[in-house]
Amino acid sequence: DFHRVSGIYPGARFVLEAASDQETVRKVQNGDVHLGLISSPPPRGLTSLRLASAGFQTGVGKGHPLFSKALRDRPVPIRELLQYPFIQLGGSLLGVVGAGKSPDGWRDDRFPRRFSHSTGSLKVLEALAVSGKSLAYLPDYLVASLGLKPLRVTGCPFFCAQDVRLVAGDVRKARWLEALFRKENKL
Repeated sequence: DFHRVSGIYPGARFVLEAASDQETVRKVQNGDVHLGLISSPPPRGLTSLRLASAGFQTGVGKGHPLFSKALRDRPVPIRELLQYPFIQLGGSLLGVVGAGKSPDGWRDDRFPRRFSHSTGSLKVLEALAVSGKSLAYLPDYLVASLGLKPLRVTGCPFFCAQDVRLVAGDVRKARWLEALFRKENKL
């Protein structure tokens, strides 16, 4: 939480850039940035702190035919779910979700979806999913913050989970970094 870090370190300035985990690790290792957020296991030599864990959910917006099932927490069999299109989020905006999975973590190799839209923008995804034009497979915190309702999908044994980690290089090189990681339970 940036506000809590700013409370501990009032002079802190945050510059946020979107980058793949690999690029973020490279920037931290090269000293281009002090801190990075990644969703893959941290490599040796970096100090890391797990900030959050997220489970992925199929989110549905108000105008979608499955919305009433989500409101009543009714199960949706996977075969029924796959009759409806999803929105595909391209790139690595959601981080690393694991081998054999689509960029959003879904196992399209086992349960292929059809897509009505593809985008690299979270705002476009939000507009299409909230309006009910497409289903979205997203981290639980994103489903909640967008106001989507999670569907209870049955018949699919797969589940995508992801850890979000704060990483830094040698924290002994900067007192504030060392103190930040020492106060890890206060973040």
